[in-house]
Amino acid sequence: MANRYTRRDFAAGPHFSLSLELGFAGQDEQVMAALSTLYACPRVHGIWAEPQDVGTLDLRGFPSPYDAAQPPYGLLTIDAATPPIPFVLHVIRESRAENDRGSSIKFGIQTQAPSDWMTLGIPAWMLATLWSVDHTWSVASQPWLAELCHALSGVADHVHAHAPILSGVMGEEASGCWRMPTPVRMGEAEQGYPPLAILTTQVIEERGGFVVTPELWHQLAPSTKPGGLIFRVVIRAAASRRSPNRRMSGREAVASTLQRGVISIWRLQKPAA
Repeated sequence: MANRYTRRDFAAGPHFSLSLELGFAGQDEQVMAALSTLYACPRVHGIWAEPQDVGTLDLRGFPSPYDAAQPPYGLLTIDAATPPIPFVLHVIRESRAENDRGSSIKFGIQTQAPSDWMTLGIPAWMLATLWSVDHTWSVASQPWLAELCHALSGVADHVHAHAPILSGVMGEEASGCWRMPTPVRMGEAEQGYPPLAILTTQVIEERGGFVVTPELWHQLAPSTKPGGLIFRVVIRAAASRRSPNRRMSGREAVASTLQRGVISIWRLQKPAA
């Protein structure tokens, strides 16, 4: 029998999220295409309008228009041995800042280059029912995280195939953070404040947990060894894919080129002291 969840269950504590920058703000068709594609993803089961219905029946489709006050819920498939993981889906529609200082933008930011975002949020306490969660979000101490990131990267890859995204990020409370760089955004960026931060090779090196298009990857890091960080680019189905449990020295990340053109990059461990 499926667990009976409540809205409070999904609101409790921090979330580990996949947040996709769908495009610059105001592109309604792009947002709806991304939602439709997400719900058809083989790794996604649902969608359910109410949390208590999660897992009780297979209903595909999505509410139109999207209701931010009542976000839908779904299940993420990792592999055959892991129970599907519930998530809540949020869509953030940013607005362009007005000239006056009283404008109210999501997260309190003021930007002349807003975006639309789609975020799959998994409450950390739900992950803790399956694995040991220490909130470092490092594969060195949480080896299961590599498989979760791989599954989320597959979701991003599927969405990008039908509704091309600008960029994406995975991590704790990562919704609507780290934007694709543009000249306007570079002028207003606050790298210490993720909702107004832009993607750079330094951010990728220090944090990891990003999905980028090949075009953006080439723009950010035309060399595969920026700043001393080693990236191994492998095809998802390649037999040579490295085990995330292998001990490594220094700093290393895996850049996995997925089948439909999204590159996922996540850190395997923190820099050696």
